[in-house]
Amino acid sequence: MKISNEQQVKAITGVKRLFFHRADVYAEMWKARDGRIGYSPVCQQGKPWRCGKQDLIEEDGPRCGRNCHSFSPVPLTDEAIARHLAGRVTLGAYLLAADNTCKAGVIDCDINKGADPDANRPRCGELARLIYRTCRGMGLSALLEDSGNKGYHLWTFFSEPMQAREVQRLGRLIVSRALEEQEFSGIHAEVFPKQEEKDHFGNLIKVPLSLHLKTGRRCLFLDPETFEPYEDEQQLKTLLSVETNTPEQAREIFEEYRAEEETFGRDEQRGRTAQERDGDSRFPLVEEPVGAILKNCERAEALRRQAEEENHLLHGERIFVANLFGSIGQAEWAIDHLLSLCSDFDRGETEKQFASLKGKGPLCLPRNRGGDPTACLDLCERIKALGKKSPVAFAYQKGGGKESPEEELSHVRKRIEEALDAGAIEAAFDAAESLSRLPADEYGKTKAKFKKRLGKELNLRDLDRAVREARQQAAKKRAQEQRNHTPFIFVRGGYLTRIKIDENGRALAEPLTLQSARGILERSANFLRVLESNEGISYSPIPPPLDVVNDLMALSDWPGILPLIGVTTAPVVAPDGTLGLAPGYQKGSRLYYHASKPLNLGDTTPTDEAVAKAQKLLLEELLVDFPFKDEASRAKALALLLLPFVRPLITSPTALHLIDAPTPGTGKSLLADIVTLPFSPTGASVMTAGRDDEEWRKRITARLIDGPSHILIDNVQGRLTSADLAAAITAPFWSDRLLGQSKTITVPVRCCWMATGNNVLLSGELARRVCWIRLDGKAECPWERNGFRHPSVSSSGPGSTGGSWSLRP
Repeated sequence: MKISNEQQVKAITGVKRLFFHRADVYAEMWKARDGRIGYSPVCQQGKPWRCGKQDLIEEDGPRCGRNCHSFSPVPLTDEAIARHLAGRVTLGAYLLAADNTCKAGVIDCDINKGADPDANRPRCGELARLIYRTCRGMGLSALLEDSGNKGYHLWTFFSEPMQAREVQRLGRLIVSRALEEQEFSGIHAEVFPKQEEKDHFGNLIKVPLSLHLKTGRRCLFLDPETFEPYEDEQQLKTLLSVETNTPEQAREIFEEYRAEEETFGRDEQRGRTAQERDGDSRFPLVEEPVGAILKNCERAEALRRQAEEENHLLHGERIFVANLFGSIGQAEWAIDHLLSLCSDFDRGETEKQFASLKGKGPLCLPRNRGGDPTACLDLCERIKALGKKSPVAFAYQKGGGKESPEEELSHVRKRIEEALDAGAIEAAFDAAESLSRLPADEYGKTKAKFKKRLGKELNLRDLDRAVREARQQAAKKRAQEQRNHTPFIFVRGGYLTRIKIDENGRALAEPLTLQSARGILERSANFLRVLESNEGISYSPIPPPLDVVNDLMALSDWPGILPLIGVTTAPVVAPDGTLGLAPGYQKGSRLYYHASKPLNLGDTTPTDEAVAKAQKLLLEELLVDFPFKDEASRAKALALLLLPFVRPLITSPTALHLIDAPTPGTGKSLLADIVTLPFSPTGASVMTAGRDDEEWRKRITARLIDGPSHILIDNVQGRLTSADLAAAITAPFWSDRLLGQSKTITVPVRCCWMATGNNVLLSGELARRVCWIRLDGKAECPWERNGFRHPSVSSSGPGSTGGSWSLRP
């Protein structure tokens, strides 16, 4: 783009403002010697093919920023943007920031793989123009760009950061409304960002105004009517005059659309019946056999609706989708489109799955959400009617899937019959493992058959002992498998973390050390040293080598290890609206639920009687004896009690609740205990105010690393002031150096903040971040008050709170 130096400064500012919400890492497009095109995040080690890892861009080689140990990102600079505008490099921007927000959304209109680019590019332009007009018709400003290759990008920008899931929802709504007017085949529309939560760096998108290395064309802004690129001066003017949309606009559109759908129903607006819609909703292309399968196969149609409504599919369900469409020779677009409706869609992983299917038969039939295999008995016949081979191998079919218990027992019996036919004592003991899997009554009968066949040669006590040992080994194996499938190691703050139970029964999130990681490896696998001698090869047990442990700990990514936000000691409502009642890891909230005892909710129907009973318990029993200065303070105390149960639903920070009183002995610490213990029986994580910023920071870091539900700053004296505390209260993530180490840890801040003190003064930066709860006993010695409904509550021991603890089942 030919512009003056003064214009270049403005252009750099405009590009940075619009496209780089996240500037700590960015990517450059590369072109390999064999013609492949791709992106890699810019690293201090240099270009991917020059940093000593020649296989870095190979299909199965290391990936920058994901599993490359030496990766060190380079922050975005004005010089990099200047090279981009000059056409010397092509940059890619990662849309998601660390707090899962973004300030731009993109709809990518592109041509399906395998479709004719020349024939479909004009129709791709029609789709892009239609989406642009739909966007403008909804009152949103948008920017149209030639992607430089086959399709077009439609950009929308926001004046303030928005949660990625809201940007996704808006993009899908725009595409859905556009496709109500017309259907397209051979092309598709894709919404960026694809993740709701940042996975490493998340998906990137090419930044406009530079070259596409495959075609050599510039990616310029287009006139939405003529579809011709603007002149250089107009390109700059367009860049600098882009109108941003507000989050309020987006939410008003959500409300308007919801109201419209509730009133009229989408199918009636389209003038179509639900029956006519079945099989092709949201699919831009529904040719045979895809449309016919969706119409005839209830399982496939259920998964399509689930992907649309829940934006999520389980792993087995995704494999089903890949098998269903991939194995019948259908183009990748069907898999790509359906899975792209999932909030955690990863195109790279999908392409790997699709590639693994080529030349292979179907893998498995998915299991339903209850864990039982689901088999549609007439699916084969329905697909055969289309002239196609069935794409799915049914569960328990030979060569695929797991045997049913009945089939497994049948094979056990067959092996026992073979042992009986052999008629040898060795065969009887070799069959001990099979005998251990028989029901008790059948084992007695089978043992008698062996005795009859072998007579005195068989000692039944020895056979019973062998069978008993086989059962014990099987039990140990099942326990190990259960342990392997029960998550106990997680990723938190960029570090491997385990759940630790201390001597008081508290569950803490503890980063793994070199020693603890080595101990876990020691218990998880057998490490052996190979010894060669004149007598041959032998093996000697050894501890896990330190090189292996160090390499494990130094990884930047641990595939398959679940992310952890914190620890909870009571069920919480996850962002998807579910209530996690089973102890252990909760996928919906990314919390670890440590239950002190089984939970039985009983009947949770919100009847008038139940609501009145709960209200009485909270206001007339639990909080009745506290001398709140006013009803506002009582309401804030009640809100503090309920806050941890719904904290995962709140994406923004929550205030620090300051429990304040004019004199000591009014019940501040006791109130903090009372509102904390129904959620956490071991109480809050307590700290005192720091003397200076460094001490504040160390104390905050030490508490947040444990992942507590509550942090209490107890007995504040005089003035409460701390820039670090103010930052921690309002920050979604907290970063600091680990004490005694040179490493930095970043942990999510999802706790409930509390503080207590007498006549506490607040600094200006904290005043806006505090919710004030005022107690006033109206007595010179409030601890001498009497007339309590629950006298035992006036003592500080947690065991003396009597009926109050009935709040916690």
